[in-house]
Amino acid sequence: MNYAAETVSSLAQLFVPRSSQAQAEGDLDGLRKILVLGNRACAFIIFPITALLPILGKSIIEAWVGPKYVAASYPVLLILIFPVTLILAQVASGRTLLGMAKHRTWAYVALAEGAANLILSIILLRPYGIVGDTIGTAVPLTRSTIFFLPRHLCRLLGIKIRTYLCRAFSLPIMLCAPVVAVLFAHAPLVHSSSLARASDTSRDSGPGVRRRPALGILGGSSLGCTTFGCE
Repeated sequence: MNYAAETVSSLAQLFVPRSSQAQAEGDLDGLRKILVLGNRACAFIIFPITALLPILGKSIIEAWVGPKYVAASYPVLLILIFPVTLILAQVASGRTLLGMAKHRTWAYVALAEGAANLILSIILLRPYGIVGDTIGTAVPLTRSTIFFLPRHLCRLLGIKIRTYLCRAFSLPIMLCAPVVAVLFAHAPLVHSSSLARASDTSRDSGPGVRRRPALGILGGSSLGCTTFGCE
């Protein structure tokens, strides 16, 4: 997920100068196209990985860090995969706001999200452990990416929320459906031992390769999702 997040972040950098130019020229249609096509491109990258991790996540975790971490790590994966996917699929939204110089409101919302994240994590950590901490992160992130960011952009650009969602995400979802079907059909055939052999091969390539995957499938991505996308 980290690698996909880096790809999406690099792609989204293109939208800042384009949206700045469109804003300066008063090209509202151009800004709408940047928003829709930019988030569609991000969704094309992120959605297949989102489909992969819940189905094969246990095998991947076992191959990377061992079977004893599956019970603790897999619930964290399931909780974080949805909000992280939401923010990564909308990285172009934050970049468009930045290019338009209308990111102040989104920055305040991100600050409120961070405060809510901290408070909820502290409250839920003691009774529920790492799962509670994960919920404290996921809930504010989900609320801001569902209830604020798309509505805020659509209001600024004068586009209906339903039209935006349909144009930006319907095609990536439809193209991702066959991937999900294939994964479900072949999931029983995937064994963690085969993944472990691939992991051992990567470990032999250098001492620094081993540690990065063990940091977590979603950890770096979720922490890297900041005010204007994924840094």
